[in-house]
Amino acid sequence: MKNFLFLQGVASPFFALLSDRLRERGRNVFRINFCAGDVAYWWPRPAVAFRGKVDQLGPFLNRYLGDHHITDIVLFGDRRPIHQTAIALAQERGITVHVFEEGYLRPYWITMERGGVNKHSQLPKDPHWYRQVVAQAPLGPEGREFPGNFRLRAMRDVFYHAGDIFNPIAFRGYRHHAPVHPIREYYWYIRRFPRIKKRLKTDLAATYDFVRQGKPYFLLPLQLYSDSQITCHSSFCDMYEFITTTLTSFASHGDRDLHLVVKNHPLDPGMQAYEPFVAELAAKLGIARRVHYYDYGDLLLLLEHSKGVVTINSTVGTWALNLGKPVLALADPVYHLPGLTSEMPLDLFWNAPDAPDPELWSAFRRVLIHTTQINGGFYCRAGMDLALDTAVDRLELVQSPLEELLCRIDIPKASLSPAQPAPSAPPSPWPTPHPV
Repeated sequence: MKNFLFLQGVASPFFALLSDRLRERGRNVFRINFCAGDVAYWWPRPAVAFRGKVDQLGPFLNRYLGDHHITDIVLFGDRRPIHQTAIALAQERGITVHVFEEGYLRPYWITMERGGVNKHSQLPKDPHWYRQVVAQAPLGPEGREFPGNFRLRAMRDVFYHAGDIFNPIAFRGYRHHAPVHPIREYYWYIRRFPRIKKRLKTDLAATYDFVRQGKPYFLLPLQLYSDSQITCHSSFCDMYEFITTTLTSFASHGDRDLHLVVKNHPLDPGMQAYEPFVAELAAKLGIARRVHYYDYGDLLLLLEHSKGVVTINSTVGTWALNLGKPVLALADPVYHLPGLTSEMPLDLFWNAPDAPDPELWSAFRRVLIHTTQINGGFYCRAGMDLALDTAVDRLELVQSPLEELLCRIDIPKASLSPAQPAPSAPPSPWPTPHPV
């Protein structure tokens, strides 16, 4: 009999509904709550509360796993300190860990892997493996679309974190995993909100106008300041270092007729002053007329007309690959493998970008969907309903789809070598980053 332990999930009822599906199949479900937000989305289902600090979790969790004969752990995000402790104990005990994450492909997919995601994914880095195994990955239908609802997602997030006011009493040892607490981000969203409507309109018009001019350009998509892909899975300290590295290289090695478009993440709360930083740095480098910054605008349009994309490990990279655009990844996302992303240094990429192999991309995408992606979403009811049946089926498999393929075709050890290290930002008198 499988005994499932649910830890922290997303700020939505997704994990609670998933647990209901498991119970309907006669499985035993257990839950540990770590904060008031966890309680809010799990109630009225039974659970225990851990009220200590994260460094006290190991002994508590070790006893709990043994007392309840846990066979499987379900969690969202493998970099939270709570989950790192759980994963380490699970590995010692031979417990299967099912990790959910936002989709490697967006917007109609979520990720589910065993053991870890992103840099800790089991996905091979050998392009030949994907070419060999693609025939054994069923060609399923393209993901069904469903209406997104940003307002609902935001409301769910606020509901989850509103419970933080009870944490000093009910969960005194709890500390949020993000470097910036969501309540602080809410303040910046509220502060930025009155300007968003006007900025959306002006940036959309500006991007259309820029594309119509037909100038050759590369796209530099920024990622969220608190994204674990930056804080845990890259050599960059933050977006400022990434911007400095790329603009410095572009100024020194990009042709004089080339332009660079810096596109902010659409969900950025505005805590960081990227726009003035980019403008000041570009002026110091003598490339102010060739560097363009947009908070909003049509991302797909910018991708379609670009010469290529430079990113750390953003999922924008998969959008670009799907369009056949050259991509240089300065970290090690799951799509970073020879034949897809460029292997040349950043300084050379500007003038000789190499496009992805379309056959390899087709094979990689097909295998990626079959092994790690689930059509659906975490936040709106339509997306959750779409994802839940597939998710519960995968939870019950003896081997995950990826493990099954890995058993059929061996992976050369060389395919597990680390990615090319990202260039470090040079010491310089460039403007010092500062909050708005």
